[in-house]
Amino acid sequence: MVSTIDKIYKFYNKMDWRAGLAEFKNAIDDSKSKKQPLNAEYFLLESFCSRRLGNKDSTKNFILKNYHQVERFISKNTNVKNWHDADRIEIIKVLYGVQFTRLPENFTIFAMPKSGSTSVHRMLASCVQGNSIEVGNINSENDFFLDPFIFLNCLGDPRAVLKSHATCTQRVMAILNLTNLRPIILSRNIEDCLNSMVSHFSFSQEAKKYGFHHLSSREKNDFIFLKYSYAYHQFVKSWRAAAFKGPVKYLHYESFFRNMHLELLNTFLAFDFQVSTDSIKNAIYEVEMIKKMSPQKIRYNQENQNNTEKF
Repeated sequence: MVSTIDKIYKFYNKMDWRAGLAEFKNAIDDSKSKKQPLNAEYFLLESFCSRRLGNKDSTKNFILKNYHQVERFISKNTNVKNWHDADRIEIIKVLYGVQFTRLPENFTIFAMPKSGSTSVHRMLASCVQGNSIEVGNINSENDFFLDPFIFLNCLGDPRAVLKSHATCTQRVMAILNLTNLRPIILSRNIEDCLNSMVSHFSFSQEAKKYGFHHLSSREKNDFIFLKYSYAYHQFVKSWRAAAFKGPVKYLHYESFFRNMHLELLNTFLAFDFQVSTDSIKNAIYEVEMIKKMSPQKIRYNQENQNNTEKF
C-alpha cells in the first residue's frame, strides 16, 4: 500500500504541482477529526508546490512559524537530498539568511583541534587548486561551535576548502543534508591533542585572560584537561553517532601522516573526484617546505605516533 507522503513525492518528482497540492489537501481532510502532531514533511512539500503555483512566500511563512521543528526534521531525514535544488536553496535562505544560485560542492574538513588539520587542510586545497578557509566564530570563544551564517557565506568560492572544529549538532546535520558539502572527519588520539593544546594555548589570547603563564606545568595540564576534554569527547561521539548518510570520509592523524600520498588519493577516490598524482605530490611538497622554513605556520608534530586509540 502506497502511503500518502509517497504519493505526494511522486507528484513532486514529476513536477506536477497541482496534483501534489491536491494530494496534500486530501491527506489533511482525511485527518480532520484526529489530533495529530505537526508533520513538517507534509507541509514543506505542500509549500514547495504552492510556491510553484504562485504563492511565493509559502515556504518562508511555514518555516518562520515552525523554525526549530523544520530544522530538526531536516537534520534527521535523508529524503531532503531528493528535493529539488531550488527548494533546498530556498530553505537555506530562510533558515540561515544565505542566498545561493546553486548548491555548493566544496570539500569541508571537520577536525579535532590539534589533529593535524592545518596540514591536511592546506594539502586538500592545493590538490584542488583552491583557497583554504578556516571558519571561525565572531561571537564565540567556543571552537566546537558552528556559526551557520559565517560557514555558509564562506562557500562563495566553489574551489574553497573549508575547515571547522565543530561537533556534529542538529544544525550541522541540517546544513549537510541541505547542501552538497563533502565532509571529511579528521580525528586524533585525544591525549595527544590535549598535550599539544598545552603549548598552543600558551600563545593564544585567552592565556593572559586565564592567567595561564602563572600556572605550574601540572596546573597547566589540569587546566587544559578541564577546558577541552569534554568537547573532544563530544566531537568524536557526535560524528560517530551522526545519521548523515552521504559521502563522509574519516581520516585519522597517525594513519594520514604515515602515508600522506595514499590517504589523499583514497580521500579523493571516495568522493569520485579526479586529482592528478602530480597535484598530490606537489601538495605534500609544499607543506613539507612550509614546515621546514616556517614551522610555526603548520604547528606540526608527531609525538606518540604509536599511541593510536589508547583512549
